[in-house]
Amino acid sequence: MKSVNKRGLSPVIATVLLVLIVIILGSIIFVAFRGLTKEAVQKFGQNIELTCGDVNFNAEMDGNTITISNQGNVAIYDFQIKIDTSTGYSLYKASEKIDNWDADQGLLKGRSISGEIRGYTIGEVTLTPILLGSADKGLRTFVCGSETSQVAS
Repeated sequence: MKSVNKRGLSPVIATVLLVLIVIILGSIIFVAFRGLTKEAVQKFGQNIELTCGDVNFNAEMDGNTITISNQGNVAIYDFQIKIDTSTGYSLYKASEKIDNWDADQGLLKGRSISGEIRGYTIGEVTLTPILLGSADKGLRTFVCGSETSQVAS
């Protein structure tokens, strides 16, 4: 009878496989958590979230025509517009929905804009400012928090 010598993986191969598994799992975890960190956006040499506190604007509605005045010292790049209707609400940018919006400059300090919001019978409009700041990878937009929002109806 022929004896069969059964052997498992050699210790060297087992060690190499374990090291590869650890490297692959570490890479997966690194990539997953890298997407969770925010890139710091700056405006006027400070974090852009702090600049949101300096935003001051006024908005008024007359039918579907909205008038927005920038009364602060911060240029507002755009607005997130929440349009409430009888069937729910929709989110848009001012540059998409307001006639006459200057998409290159936004609403500079001390300026006003008046335009029609196209395509809706509007109940209430909530405006949240969007600022433009600089980051490591170029210019980035930042939507300020709800504390800077204003309702126009």
